[in-house]
Amino acid sequence: ISLFEQAMALNPNHATARIGLAAILTRRTAEFRSPDRTKDIMRAEALLTAVINEHPENSAAFLFLGIARKQQGRYADSIVQFEKSIKLNPSNAHA
Repeated sequence: ISLFEQAMALNPNHATARIGLAAILTRRTAEFRSPDRTKDIMRAEALLTAVINEHPENSAAFLFLGIARKQQGRYADSIVQFEKSIKLNPSNAHA
C-alpha cells in the first residue's frame, strides 16, 4: 500500500497506481485482513471512479469496481461493472 501511495504522491493522477491501490484494498477486505472494511471499500471505490472518469476505456478499473461493489452486496451493479470490463477487454478472464 505504501508504495502505491508514494507513487500517487508523486503523480496523483497515475491511473495504474490508483488501480493497484484499489486492488490491494479490495483484496484485503475479501481476505478479512482489513482493519476497517468500510473505509477500504469506500477508498477503493473513490479511486476507481476517478480513474473511470478520466479513462473510461480502462477495463481493469471496471473490473475492480465490480469487485468492490460485490463486496458491498451491490450484486446487480457489480455485474454491470464486470460487463463493462469484458466489453472493453473480451479476453479479461477475471471479469
